Amino acid sequence: MAETESTAENLSIALTGLSVEIGEATERVSILAGQLEEASLFLIMVREEKAMITPKNECIIYHLMTPGTRDNTT
Repeated sequence: MAETESTAENLSIALTGLSVEIGEATERVSILAGQLEEASLFLIMVREEKAMITPKNECIIYHLMTPGTRDNTT
């Protein structure tokens, strides 16, 4: 009987330790998930900004490379 009680106590201690470790791991995963979400949003913003800049740059290059029409009537 004493051996059974000892085994039960050891299992209880082990389960308590596992519970604490699981809680800590869950907290770390939650923090990492938040950081991943922030990084993802940042990448989306950078991609959208690049998508807006690219046509603008192409327009500028087009105007620089295309000879302008001049009004020589004056």
